[in-house]
Formats: sequence, C-alpha cells, structure tokens
Amino acid sequence: MAKEKMTKHHLLPRSKEWIDNYDNILMLQESTHRALHKLFHNSTPIEQMKKLVDLNAKILSAEFRYEINRLLEFWEDEWAYKDWIQNKE
Repeated sequence: MAKEKMTKHHLLPRSKEWIDNYDNILMLQESTHRALHKLFHNSTPIEQMKKLVDLNAKILSAEFRYEINRLLEFWEDEWAYKDWIQNKE
C-alpha cells in the first residue's frame, strides 16, 4: 500500500489573514486534510468547536454546553489568537 501524501493544514486559516508560520501549520494526510475542510471549511478552531457542540446538542447537557460556550467566547476574541501565535514565534 502506497504511503499517502502529506499536506500542510493551517490551524488558523490564511483566508482569515492569519500568519503563515511554523506553529500555525500541521502536517496531515491528504485524505484527512480534505475531510477536515469538507466538515469545517476554513473555520478557526473556535468555530469548529462551536459547530461540534451544536451538532451534538441533543446528547450534551445544558450545563456542559453553557460552560463550553463560555470558554469559547473567551477565546473568540481576535487578540487571543494573535497572542497565541505571537507567543509561539
């Protein structure tokens, strides 16, 4: 079986003007990369988490959803992403 091609995945999307540095790139198998974009398009990790919470709302308790959304709101501010990336440089 041939080894699958590896591709670069940007954790914080370039399409949303995030910087293109080493800490913002994750190497993924091409099929995994395609599946990730099919499910989440070019969304940020916070947007991805919100989508997963929404998709599973029926099985997650209201308390859990509240706490997760509260945490996600904290990180949703643009400065939090930029701070994370700048501290990695």
